[in-house]
Amino acid sequence: YARRAALTKKMFLDNGFHLVYSKDGDEPVSDGFFYTVGYGDMTGAQLMQDLMLCGICSISLSLTGSMQNGVRICVSQLNRPEQFDLLNARLELFKEIHSITQTVILIKQRPDIGKDSLIQAKILSYIRPLIIILSDALYYKHL
Repeated sequence: YARRAALTKKMFLDNGFHLVYSKDGDEPVSDGFFYTVGYGDMTGAQLMQDLMLCGICSISLSLTGSMQNGVRICVSQLNRPEQFDLLNARLELFKEIHSITQTVILIKQRPDIGKDSLIQAKILSYIRPLIIILSDALYYKHL
């Protein structure tokens, strides 16, 4: 499990995630069966839902009794090289989707656009199908 966890943890970190529990007391947490990650200030439930949209299963830390935002990632079912490639591609998709989402948030905050719900709706109408197309393309590419 240590090798799998190290490989996948790097993928998550390279795509903008952070470790939620990186230390056990004063000692670094060793790579094992699972580890915990977060993304920005997203709640565990939000993160779990958004990862699921990209085809990545996780468990919200709140379901495990934690008060921290983030999710638990388990590596037990990653056994073949192509599974690691697929995970990395899905994490890259997640990162891309969230960079688009951040752009929408910034647009909404602009005084000249932020108050115009018609413009906001038009922007979102273009972005949502793009996210679905990217997700579908990734899925069919790896069938």
